[in-house]
Amino acid sequence: YLRKLQNLFKKINKKNQKMKKFNLNNIKIVSDPFPVMIYDNFISDEENDKIYEGIIRFNKFDTEKWGGRKQIRKETDNFNNLLKENQTIQNVYNFFDDKEMFEYFYKKFEEISIKSTHNYKADYKNILFKKDYSKNYLKSFFNKFLLGKTISYLEMDFSQADKGYFREPHHDKNTRLINFLIYFNDLNESDGGALDIYGYKSLPDVLKAQPDEKLLDKKLKFIPQKKQLIIFLSNPVSIHGVSKIVSEKKRIFAYGSYTLENKVIWKLN
Repeated sequence: YLRKLQNLFKKINKKNQKMKKFNLNNIKIVSDPFPVMIYDNFISDEENDKIYEGIIRFNKFDTEKWGGRKQIRKETDNFNNLLKENQTIQNVYNFFDDKEMFEYFYKKFEEISIKSTHNYKADYKNILFKKDYSKNYLKSFFNKFLLGKTISYLEMDFSQADKGYFREPHHDKNTRLINFLIYFNDLNESDGGALDIYGYKSLPDVLKAQPDEKLLDKKLKFIPQKKQLIIFLSNPVSIHGVSKIVSEKKRIFAYGSYTLENKVIWKLN
């Protein structure tokens, strides 16, 4: 019995140490139009500068899309080399690629969703998070149909968005459960590049990935601030976009998600 108690305290202490590695204390919570958590000063000035300078100096990207966003994507040589070169970036990645952190954020969103006008919950008894995991169709089939397991894993990229980049109001791909952004430099409202949060004027019968803007109201705007983590539940009404960057300033950020192998099944409570 004593040994079990000691192991429990070790586990709690280990979790607290992970939580203290980055700052999750300064939190703002939004429940509508969908659950969002905003953490200011998630990383320190020193950590932010190391990440910002590391991405700028690395300057090797895997893809360019949406009119000016260059990505260093997980599972590529560039991504692996970036992490090897920059311990602070490696630390951020390790923080999120962690079962306990997934469970922590997932539980927080369950609590926030209860207060939302549209209380969506992922319809699963258990979700098993796997570290250092990459999806393939054979594993997905094996996990779902033979083992009956619902697997979650981390997707992540480090990005530089330049003048001309924007995103129309949209919902991310339907396998994503939780999305997050970390900003590594400041922009002004006049620069563009803000994260726009939308809500439906009236909930339509069919929820599309790219709804007609006439059906939406812009509810919130988050102008990029360095050291800030924004994390949100990717439920069926999580419509968001990015205003067009019109200045010469770059938007340096990380984008990640806790993703399932298959389409998320959401239940409206």
